[in-house]
Formats: sequence, structure tokens, C-alpha cells
Amino acid sequence: MVSPKAKRHALEVIRDKFKLSARQACRILGLRQSTYHYKPKRVRGDAELRDKILEVVTKKQRWGRPMVTWMLRERMGLTDNHKRIGRVYRELGLQMHKRRKSRKITRPRMLLEAPTSPNRLWAMDFVQDSFASGRRFRVLTVKDLYTHEALCL
Repeated sequence: MVSPKAKRHALEVIRDKFKLSARQACRILGLRQSTYHYKPKRVRGDAELRDKILEVVTKKQRWGRPMVTWMLRERMGLTDNHKRIGRVYRELGLQMHKRRKSRKITRPRMLLEAPTSPNRLWAMDFVQDSFASGRRFRVLTVKDLYTHEALCL
């Protein structure tokens, strides 16, 4: 995506190099003539806003953009909207990264030794099922991990 200012500059370069009219140059680049003839409005400077943002940020370093905007508008009486303040805030390189959630420390998994003979290692678990009538029942199963045999239900 190229800005309109860059498009106008490209149009000027093509016009000077090939001695074309504005209409012909616009047709070659695929631009509207209104883009070429547009006169940008005078933009007021951001120097005062930058100074005020830096003043707030030096006092409160952990404040993000919403709090800086609140401070400038409510306490310092600035009338700029939040979008302009946010743009200048980003241009100053003050945009803070979002904090990531801290991961819980997980303990290392304890791997069980593989059983070498029957009746060395057992496991138990609950199993749930239901009858055709819809009534449910649960059973505690005890299993030998070497033979994979259900010892007790």
C-alpha cells in the first residue's frame, strides 16, 4: 500500500521523464486525477502533544496508553481525541507489550517402572456405564499391568 503522497511523487517523476500530461501519467499509473491535484490541508504539529506525553510517561512509567490519554484529557485539559494521542504515543515508541500469563511450574513427571512379572504393579480406576433403562452404575476395577488382567471388579 502506497500513500497518496508517494503516488503524487511517482506521477511527477513519470511526467518529467517522459514529458507527459497529468492525464496521461494518471492513466498509465492507474490513478485518479483527483489524487494528483489534491492539496493536503495544513496539519498542526505534534510537538506540544509529544512533550506532554513524555512528561506524563516520565512520572508514571508503568501507565499504558489509556491511562496516559485519561491524564492528558482530564487532568491536563488537552482536547485532542484518543486516536491522535494513541498515534503519537506509538510514534514515540512507548507502546508496551502485553504481559503474558506466567506459566505454572510443573513438577517433572515420575515415570513408573515397567513391571517384570505378574502381581508387581497394579492400577485401579472407576468405570461408568448405563443400563438400557438409563440408570447409571459405576464399578471400581483393579488391573494387573503386566498381564492386563482385571483382578477385581
